[in-house]
Amino acid sequence: VFKVLWSEPRGSNGTNITSMGSQGDTFQKVRRFVIVKNFEGHCLCLPILTYEGRGTLKPGVKANDHAVIYTDKAVGPLCLENEVLDKLPIRMEPADASHKLHLASRVNYAKVYTVEHNVKVLFIGTLPRN
Repeated sequence: VFKVLWSEPRGSNGTNITSMGSQGDTFQKVRRFVIVKNFEGHCLCLPILTYEGRGTLKPGVKANDHAVIYTDKAVGPLCLENEVLDKLPIRMEPADASHKLHLASRVNYAKVYTVEHNVKVLFIGTLPRN
């Protein structure tokens, strides 16, 4: 599991974190990803999203495409009130205490990203094998 400064084109409903370029047509924010498959030169990843702290309750988000991802073993996985998720939760073992995930963190299985190995990332944790 890693985090990276991620740039995307700004859509009509896009979050405006930082404008870039002469047209101001992109935004940047820190994104977290779970590595699904590693290849020579790149890896395939699933994004970890909080949807502004609303989890899959945010309008337009398909709950069936998501699972809870959490870091607190003592508390365990939590769904938000009225949130129903069918996929099994995933526990991330943080590299240190500063890398705890937000309670509304969700892995989106429907969006696969390619991340090149030359991109600067910070590894923040691992997924225990169980």
